[in-house]
Amino acid sequence: MLSRHCAELTIREATARVSENQVESQHKRAMQILRDAGQAGMSRSEFTRRTQFMDHRQREGVLRTLAEAGLIETVMLHSKGRPAQWIKVL
Repeated sequence: MLSRHCAELTIREATARVSENQVESQHKRAMQILRDAGQAGMSRSEFTRRTQFMDHRQREGVLRTLAEAGLIETVMLHSKGRPAQWIKVL
């Protein structure tokens, strides 16, 4: 049971962290950042701050790809001030 647990953990971590190229690496890092935010998600500005390793074009491409794949959703939250855009993992 211990060896099965260790093997499953290794496979899960490798799947989440090992990438074949730079684009896949950026997608996986962005998804991990969003997963770490939990059920509530995070604001678009917080996501931008945490993904400073990407330029604007790359960040928009990653978000578009993840949304098209049905992995995330972007919602507008209206409050007293400006409306805020929130990103949530599905």
